[in-house]
Amino acid sequence: MNRTYLRLFRACLGLVPATLAAGTLDTLQPPPANAELRRLDNGLEVLLLRLPSTPMVSMNVQVKAGSAKESFRTSGMSHMLEHLLFNGSEELSQQELYDAADRIGAYNNANTSRFYTNYTMLVPVEQIAEGMHLQSQMLFHSILPPEKFEKERGIVIEEIIQGADDPHGGEIEAWEEFLFTDSSFELPTLGTLSTIRHMEREAVLDYYRTWYVPNNMMLSVVGGFDPATVRELIERYYGEASPGELPKGDFRPLAFEPGACRVRNADLQQPLLRLAWPAPDMLDPEYHAAQLLAWAAGDPRDGVLPALVFSAGLPPLRKIEFSHDGTPGFGRFELSLEIPEGLDPAAALEGLRAVADRLAEHEFDPRKLAQRVTGERTATALLLEKPHYLGMMQAEAFVHRGFDWVLAQDRLLAGVEAADLRLVAEQWLRERAPMSMLLLPATDKEAERRTDGGELYYRPSDTGPTLIIDDASSSGVFALQAVTRGRSLWEGPQQAGALNLLHHLMLEGAGELDAVAIRRRLRELGAKLTLHDDPAIPWDDHYTSPGHAFLRIEVLAEHYRGACELVARMLRAPRIEGPALEEQRGDLLRQLEREKQSARRLSKRLLNRELLGDHPAALPPAGTPESLARLDEESLRRIHGLAYRPENIILSMVGPVPAADLQALWDELLPPGPLDEADLEYFRSRVPWASAAEVSPDLPFRAPDPPVPETETSRELREVLGGEMSVIRLGSVFGSRPEDAAALRVLFALISDRLAFDLREERGWAYSIGCWVSSRAGQSTAGAYMGTRGENLDQALPALRAYLRDFDARSLAQAELDKVRGSLLGRGLMRRLASINQARYRALGELEGDLEAPARRVEALRDVELEDLKRVARKYLKHINWITVVVE
Repeated sequence: MNRTYLRLFRACLGLVPATLAAGTLDTLQPPPANAELRRLDNGLEVLLLRLPSTPMVSMNVQVKAGSAKESFRTSGMSHMLEHLLFNGSEELSQQELYDAADRIGAYNNANTSRFYTNYTMLVPVEQIAEGMHLQSQMLFHSILPPEKFEKERGIVIEEIIQGADDPHGGEIEAWEEFLFTDSSFELPTLGTLSTIRHMEREAVLDYYRTWYVPNNMMLSVVGGFDPATVRELIERYYGEASPGELPKGDFRPLAFEPGACRVRNADLQQPLLRLAWPAPDMLDPEYHAAQLLAWAAGDPRDGVLPALVFSAGLPPLRKIEFSHDGTPGFGRFELSLEIPEGLDPAAALEGLRAVADRLAEHEFDPRKLAQRVTGERTATALLLEKPHYLGMMQAEAFVHRGFDWVLAQDRLLAGVEAADLRLVAEQWLRERAPMSMLLLPATDKEAERRTDGGELYYRPSDTGPTLIIDDASSSGVFALQAVTRGRSLWEGPQQAGALNLLHHLMLEGAGELDAVAIRRRLRELGAKLTLHDDPAIPWDDHYTSPGHAFLRIEVLAEHYRGACELVARMLRAPRIEGPALEEQRGDLLRQLEREKQSARRLSKRLLNRELLGDHPAALPPAGTPESLARLDEESLRRIHGLAYRPENIILSMVGPVPAADLQALWDELLPPGPLDEADLEYFRSRVPWASAAEVSPDLPFRAPDPPVPETETSRELREVLGGEMSVIRLGSVFGSRPEDAAALRVLFALISDRLAFDLREERGWAYSIGCWVSSRAGQSTAGAYMGTRGENLDQALPALRAYLRDFDARSLAQAELDKVRGSLLGRGLMRRLASINQARYRALGELEGDLEAPARRVEALRDVELEDLKRVARKYLKHINWITVVVE
């Protein structure tokens, strides 16, 4: 008897209400064998999830206090409190708290959402007791020091202003204001500039005492711990806190207005139409069917929406997205699309309503639903490789449905049948009028401005791709990082962005597979594929480099062969054809246009240009509007023929698959081939440094890499953008001794900590601030960043420079060295938790000519002595020539 009929059967018998029957039956199963669920006497809910082979342990605590429980008087208080809890407790000052976390190699962070504030503490297994001590001090014993309140207020204001620098922020803000008016979601999580400026410490302290009680919290402990030890530690550090009396609160769900419509201007290139319908939320038994309906309809490559759009008489629509949000009280389906030129918005709205009606009649493919479940299994396996991610990514589900419901997700999804999707569409979409908003491009000129796994198998690229294989992993994940050497070397300034465009085209078709077939294959494999950084995440560009292009795929180990075969097709034969090329080029051009008004992006481009001049490393990986416009099918094919020769590719793999099997597979998939002389001549005729290229019959052809110029003089460049946030960037390239690399790294990390503590924590001038150095082969590149309000600029810039220029080596102390080194070692361990990151670091080592170089740089930190820090501080700091870029 399937889920739907069983629910109706029990309801007809009058045993339980229909809305409760499915939810109760669906959750009648024991948790996994490695999971333990408890509730302490003081009301704290606890999940213990043991992963014996994981070298770190995460403690994630969700405090059920967020912006949905705030009013205009208290707006932003949850988030402000999140910041303040890092400022000191009854036992520890802020500096002592930071130092203790760094000393044990902890990752200590927090984030605020609408229904909860999440606190994450990730520590090496042997430091779990100290990690719990630090976290419990923050949660239950914070004192919100009065002298820190104004500083933290300034940092939150900086964060709000920085958020306004997001190119996508305006359209999202307009839509949410329309959709969430008079609901508990009408206020931003960060608060408003007005509420933060008028917030008082005593009010925040009262908020803390009210909501930060154990019976309003959930704790998940995930990693390689001993259960008996952890139970005792939890009682000691979390179990002694007293429960509290919780206010009832005034929760206001989404007040849906069928047929309501609004028109607004936004910083867009093309008109955008957004629609919303009510939908089952997380508390509804049809939640999982709604999730799968949104996926089956809105998959960007072979979801059913394009076919239904055609049947409704509409032209092909670009950028059409369909999604489901299951937040309790705010469950909704959302549909958004760019309106093509010539299509009347009213006609588009009517056509899309017809499309929603047709979903109730569509015959969904059961095989695709099974593929989605495989994808979710893969996603769960990947989360468990990074224990802190489980608590962070599943926090909302923990809060609303509990630990057991989250642990049962794969089974609950597998219980959904194709008929359930049609029933949801019939009930929630058919003949229902959506709320809609039309966003039009702004015409105003001002708007336009705005661990190692054991022995490695290694084969260099004399015959085919370089292979790096770690088959000793105990994880169930197979991870592959494919790296193409010399991104900007192959492109040159006239064709910058070519490899980025090629990677966007890889999903449009590869070999005999078209876009639909590729998307279908990814679903069958349950694969997570990444071809480039996500431009919608401002700080997610650290994987992208002018020095290489990357492709990464993660699957369950049982699907390794299919993943390798798909990657080989994408690397070997992406479809470079007119319609797809023009569409992807257009998308990238629009993204570049959006980024013109981002102070962060502009300052980075300007500094690279000033710092590196004509060197290939100065070229933007995404290209420029001019270089993208020059790329045509012939130029992309020529560049692909050189850059994606098997001998120019590194394949770094981690997973429980025998190295011999992978070697034989890749010999079949990417055999070596002759160098095309026509491609080489094209390269030499268009790339300025190509004249130095020589072809050897004994070695793989490589593009020449000119030396990076060192910074000989200090200078400053200013650009006026006119936004609220100003950005300061400093950079320098200087000669350094290889044996000084580790000490320089610790020194700059120490200066960065002092910078952040003074200019951010004490003075409140910045939200994001820091400095760093990277050393390779006798040369170092140093940088510093600070985002601040324009009113702080005249004070902030001299202060930042003074830290970098006038650092007093005599102020260094052993305790500070231990703290900074512990932090760097902890971060180094954390970044290698996932199989895909282990593969990435090995590939980066190969690019340097030494597989173990990244790991050795981390280990070298252990040998840095206090005298080493003092020596390199005296030797280098006063002699560094800094290039300064300021964007106002």
